[in-house]
Amino acid sequence: MTVCFILSLCARKTNIMKPLLLVALLFLIPFNSTAENSQVELDRVKAFYDSGDIHQAIQLLERVAATGDAAAQSLLGTAYIEGDGLEKNINEGLRLLELSAAQGYSEAHFNLAQMYRMGVSDIPVDYKKAIQWYESAAKLKNPQATFNLAIMYQQGQGTEQNYTRALELYKQTADFGSGHAMHNIGLMYASGTGVTQDYTEAIYWFKKAVEAGAPKAAFDLGYMYMNGHGAEKDMQKAFTYYKQAAEIGVPLAQINLGYMYHDGLGTKQDFKEAFKWTRLAAEANIGQAQYNLGKMLINGEGTLKSDTLGYAWIHIAALNQNTSAIEYIEIVKKMIDDGKLTDEMITEGENIAYGLIQEHKFLIKEPPGLLDKIKSYFN
Repeated sequence: MTVCFILSLCARKTNIMKPLLLVALLFLIPFNSTAENSQVELDRVKAFYDSGDIHQAIQLLERVAATGDAAAQSLLGTAYIEGDGLEKNINEGLRLLELSAAQGYSEAHFNLAQMYRMGVSDIPVDYKKAIQWYESAAKLKNPQATFNLAIMYQQGQGTEQNYTRALELYKQTADFGSGHAMHNIGLMYASGTGVTQDYTEAIYWFKKAVEAGAPKAAFDLGYMYMNGHGAEKDMQKAFTYYKQAAEIGVPLAQINLGYMYHDGLGTKQDFKEAFKWTRLAAEANIGQAQYNLGKMLINGEGTLKSDTLGYAWIHIAALNQNTSAIEYIEIVKKMIDDGKLTDEMITEGENIAYGLIQEHKFLIKEPPGLLDKIKSYFN
């Protein structure tokens, strides 16, 4: 069985976006409310919204915004832009958000940045404007804006790529207690992105991230301990951290946990657990897991033996350009020659494979000619 040694930085683009009106109502921030009365009214807006009475919520929100309350102006502006409870009006929405922002309300700055970054409604994507509003929100100590601004500097969106500035902003967000920022700092040190590679520092930040509520960093800790990066190799710690990440649905952690159960690394060998976690990763469209699952089915490890279903998963892995799976197709041909498989079983396996692709909505991007190449093995 093959383990997947991939830091999560290589597996995903970090990007946390926040819905606008609905989430904003969940976290209303009073601002210079005259003040107590406005906050009471805003609480009533939220209560109406939660109960589904959008009409009453909007009417009350309009009254509070008319008093000049910055939080109400920001919420009402967002509602106009999204057409949530009233007729969509982009210009009026932007006017209200800018009025709110002019009073120094950080959520208005943040929402304007989000709209220009995502291209909400009919507002075109404009990364430069997004950067400007994130910068002003960050100066007002808005943690989410500071985090998203770091991402834009790291990815070079609307500005020149600047890893030093990104790291500085991640550290500012980490000071607010953001586990996601701590995780990204750890990834930068682990990969040497914009800094001198430092595995010990990476482990420090990964641990802080997990403690701060970013459990995906547990996958990276598992990777570090499994490979002895920044600490002595410790399979038991690697197993513990992989399990923590696997249980919240991190596919790369699931395949590695399956591998550890399969080979008895850091835990007692358990083919049933290996099969369980490998299957979850395979169903998440991880090519190596699909290949590993196919091999376990063919060998009857942790499950009933099934050459046909095993071949189906290996076929999917091959379509996902997994090198081991493509090479294994040649072994399958030998199994046919030896009488262990029949052409009918291969056809059935392929039909099952395409059924699984539909069932799990796998996005398969096999290169041109790969399918013909696979089929040529059996001609």
